[in-house]
Amino acid sequence: MRNENRTSRGQVLPAVVGALMILVILVPVMVTFTQNEAKWSQKQASDTIAFHMAEAGTEKAYLYLTQSTSTWANLMLGNAPVNYSFDRSFTDLSGGTYAISITSGPDDETATVIAVGRDTRGLLTRAVKVVYSNSLYGATAIYAGRGAQVDGGVNVEWGAVMS
Repeated sequence: MRNENRTSRGQVLPAVVGALMILVILVPVMVTFTQNEAKWSQKQASDTIAFHMAEAGTEKAYLYLTQSTSTWANLMLGNAPVNYSFDRSFTDLSGGTYAISITSGPDDETATVIAVGRDTRGLLTRAVKVVYSNSLYGATAIYAGRGAQVDGGVNVEWGAVMS
């Protein structure tokens, strides 16, 4: 009987050592994955902020272009607008900065806007390019080549009907 007790007492030790070996391997891997996930999340946040700053730049350029007809006319003559030739960094929004370039072209009555945004930490930079065109008919809601009939309770909003 004594021999049986001696051989069965050591059977738990290999299982415990095996479990500890698995933990010794898995814990550092889990720590590494967690650290990488934190870095990736931070990069994604910076990337999103930089992109939003660039989008804000295109919106500011659109506002500038639509403030008056003389602004558009001067741009079509080739006059570079002040503060809109990458010569100023705008800081009016929290989270980052952006710069804007407005040039005429590529076609007649079009303007090209390039806005570059950067997050506050300066880690990431993103750019957005937009081409705006001056519509001949302005804010017309419906264009019809052979005429348009608006009856029967139809309600046209946000512009005129042209035919």
